[in-house]
Amino acid sequence: MSTSFVCRVLQRLGVALLFSLPMAVPAADGLRLAVSKSPHSLPVFVALELGFFAEEGVDLQVIDCVGGPSCMRELLEGRADLATASEMTAAFSAFDRSDYAIVSTIATSSSNLKLVANAQAGALATPRDWAGKRIGTSIGSAGHYFVELHLLAINVDPRGLTIVDLGPEKAVSALQSGQVDVIAVWEPFGYIAAKAPGAMGRVLPRASAYVQTFNLVAARRLFGARDEALARLLRAVDRGEQFIQDKPEEAKAILRKRLQLDEGFVAWFWPSTNFRLGLDQALLRTMESEARWAVREGQVRGKASPNFMGFLHTAPLMSAKPSAVSLGR
Repeated sequence: MSTSFVCRVLQRLGVALLFSLPMAVPAADGLRLAVSKSPHSLPVFVALELGFFAEEGVDLQVIDCVGGPSCMRELLEGRADLATASEMTAAFSAFDRSDYAIVSTIATSSSNLKLVANAQAGALATPRDWAGKRIGTSIGSAGHYFVELHLLAINVDPRGLTIVDLGPEKAVSALQSGQVDVIAVWEPFGYIAAKAPGAMGRVLPRASAYVQTFNLVAARRLFGARDEALARLLRAVDRGEQFIQDKPEEAKAILRKRLQLDEGFVAWFWPSTNFRLGLDQALLRTMESEARWAVREGQVRGKASPNFMGFLHTAPLMSAKPSAVSLGR
């Protein structure tokens, strides 16, 4: 599969590879939210489409960005007050910064990350099957972390395999050309590898229980004085999530419209994603595990993991939806 073909598929799915980010100037009492152009941002998209933020008294300005790291950069460089980001992005940033915290998870996914094997790679069911295999993934990414969890779960030493550092779009092409035997990628690249016309990829069964979270991260300077505004924002997002539960087909239509997504991809993505507000122990455990892996692999500076309890700010969610906070339970 050529790189140009992958790009055409990505464009059809609504994934921009390169574009400039607009600078937003906040209103005096407004909030600026950097939102990833990702299906996991659907609760925010629904709340925007249906006017829930305005109804909750939130003067919200949205900054579109591609992926959690880009959104997080908008936050850390002062162009946004909040950002959507995965827990791994928040965890890795904590080695360098402490001026932010997660105010709520908004979505979880049990299969956003996928291992896709070339049809020629064999069963890959036993350690012997993996001998000498080449795995394409972006080193230091959630895909890299995920593939190592998978290998350890099936008693394969990752150090005995070759990791080829490839961005997700290049990984798909490398899989089809035979440059690598397996790729570890996130959506929509797993979908492209497995479903694009002429593709030879097959999704491997998951061996680990890794669940990704997608979160609202806020600048620490907001805490205290702006907690009520953050609570109103979370109430609007919660209304968006309730709409998704009550009217899934209408919510899917909003998602397709917002991101110009292929209907087949929405059906592929939907069953494994849970849209809910929350702050819980599972989030902390995942961040701690990712941080230990990052230190061991030399992906971050420093040898000690941060105390991630200090990177959760519970007051807004306790005000908006107390039952969603289960830390320490």
